[in-house]
Amino acid sequence: MSGPLSCTSCGNPLAGASATGLCPACAPAAEPATHTYPGTPPGPDTPNAAADPTPQSAPSARPDPFAHTHTSPDAALTASSPVALPAKAPKPLPADPVGYTLLEHIGEGGMGEVYRAIEHSTDKEVALKMMNAKTSATSFARLRLEFKALSKFEHEHAVRVFKDRFDHDPPFFTMEYLKGGTVGKELDRIGRYEPRAAVVLIRKVARAVQAMHEVKDFGCPSGLVHRDIKPSNILLTKETEPKLADFGLVKFLDTATLTPTDAALGTPAYMPPEQCGSGDLDHRADVYGLGATLYHMLTGRPPFCGRSVEIIARLPTEEPPPVCELAPNVDPMLGRIVRGCMHKRSNDRYQTVTALIADLDAWLNPTPEKPPTPPEPSIGTRLGRWAKRNALALAACALLLVAGGAVALAWPRPADPLKDMQAQLGAGHEVMLIPTVGKPNWHQWVLGAPELTTSPTGDGSCSFEANGYSLLELCPDPMTDRYRIRAKIRFTEIKLRDEPAGRTIGTTSAGIYFGRASAGGNKGLIVHTLFAVTFSDELRPPPVPVPGAPPPKLPDNTVRFRGMLVHQRPEAAPSAGILGGPWGVITRPLKLPGPWREIEIEVTPERVRARCEGPDGKPGEFADLTGTAVNEFHADLRRKLDTDAPNHGAVLPEWTPRAPLGVWNLRSTIDVKDVTLTPLP
Repeated sequence: MSGPLSCTSCGNPLAGASATGLCPACAPAAEPATHTYPGTPPGPDTPNAAADPTPQSAPSARPDPFAHTHTSPDAALTASSPVALPAKAPKPLPADPVGYTLLEHIGEGGMGEVYRAIEHSTDKEVALKMMNAKTSATSFARLRLEFKALSKFEHEHAVRVFKDRFDHDPPFFTMEYLKGGTVGKELDRIGRYEPRAAVVLIRKVARAVQAMHEVKDFGCPSGLVHRDIKPSNILLTKETEPKLADFGLVKFLDTATLTPTDAALGTPAYMPPEQCGSGDLDHRADVYGLGATLYHMLTGRPPFCGRSVEIIARLPTEEPPPVCELAPNVDPMLGRIVRGCMHKRSNDRYQTVTALIADLDAWLNPTPEKPPTPPEPSIGTRLGRWAKRNALALAACALLLVAGGAVALAWPRPADPLKDMQAQLGAGHEVMLIPTVGKPNWHQWVLGAPELTTSPTGDGSCSFEANGYSLLELCPDPMTDRYRIRAKIRFTEIKLRDEPAGRTIGTTSAGIYFGRASAGGNKGLIVHTLFAVTFSDELRPPPVPVPGAPPPKLPDNTVRFRGMLVHQRPEAAPSAGILGGPWGVITRPLKLPGPWREIEIEVTPERVRARCEGPDGKPGEFADLTGTAVNEFHADLRRKLDTDAPNHGAVLPEWTPRAPLGVWNLRSTIDVKDVTLTPLP
């Protein structure tokens, strides 16, 4: 053949031979998502991505009942809509299959790309899943397996499939197109679910899983196992009804697996230890997946965080943090139900999804006669765990007994950092809440629940990121109403999007809050009032001048004293109404990480004083308010709640200095160190 080869899709000349006949721009992406983990997993350290037949655009903004009706120094923060992340360039669409028009790429799974498409014969929108690895026999077998599994049962909370075209090149099938996104995207937007809303949703998904397990026809007497239950595989209708999706890893019990390492497929953060290839796998693997998904919905983070290889190494022995430790508002009984799903040994978990649903029902509708009865590990399991934790002590004891000495061992009780801290404060001593290097001595999440890590700069300071509002509580009770807080905070990353016109969408802030009070209201509303000293290091460009509009009154970078009203309803993102107070100028950083900003706040019933670094780099006082002024701030917050949401039903307590305090972060990654709390005479 003379002359260069041409792309079969766009007609452009090829630089060389191509196995697919497509140029790099038209060729589909290599199979990115599903990995096998036989012992030490090969391939990239990313979990199996969901086949998500939903739009990738951000959800439409919801009206904010707490939005400002007056001008304030921080009006940008009053919007409840989440900040949009930078949009990715759309993937090129392949050639339209016969009978369909592809509209956009909306997701990808372990062996296929998912597109929104129009079916010509019915003129309706469908999700079309097309194989993305034409040369992979395993991918083709899995695509057929997924269609077979989805077609074996119908359930109101499972995605429906329509047609298959496995004779097409590349093969594909179609399924219903859902417009509500996924639970995973909803968690990215709202942080975490209100407990009752989370249980109602996961119960519906559990019913679909139960139906899978009960499939007895088509030569499958023992049913199906999904093996990849996680938030991103639960799709939502526009009415937010859940539907289980992505059956690409489904296992037909009593049938041979596709590959020798088939049992090791999945998403490590949500899969049980036996799915790593360490044991037989049955329906109880899905019980674990349901529990891990509910864990994420309640706490705002997966049970395990980190690289896939690291998670797999930790899974057999390490326990995730208890639900109530990360989310203190969750009922301890619900935390026990989650734990009952996620025991390491499958024999210690709920033995069926039916039993799990029964306990969820008992929790939703409690009666003294029939409380939830979550399974607990067997005595053998608990003894084994105790022996592992105390192996060194057991060895020492054995040596002493062999030597003929009977020694009575004194077992010290584990330290309680919160009690120790409050004992020190009660005695009038200064305490270190976050050291120069390392994580907080004690903490709990009030809003958000990101993972606490160390600074990306490598200096060992505590670091965490927030895509929305987050409150990291460091002390629930300062044990006095007269104290001083000192802290050093710096920005390392900003979670904002720049537009071509030079504007930066949204705003960020970080700082120290104190005087927090919380109250519950109607329809699951949770309201927080607090005071905070915050600053911004956004590196934002100068604002675009608006003809006829006055110039901005505040500099780009300021430090502010503010009263905040933060609220969250079930399945809604947290919103804030903010009353501005005194402010001062701080230096603009030239790059990120920004400089350490030292904040100092003195709080007493008579006065609140705040200091922060000024333009000259020296600490300077910028706020000095009397106790009367602070009380008026707080009264304004309560009046704002009454005015903007008259039926809220929340009873907010009066302002008091002796109240919880911690770190505020909005849409940024920050480092925090040298946080001290000092009682004042």
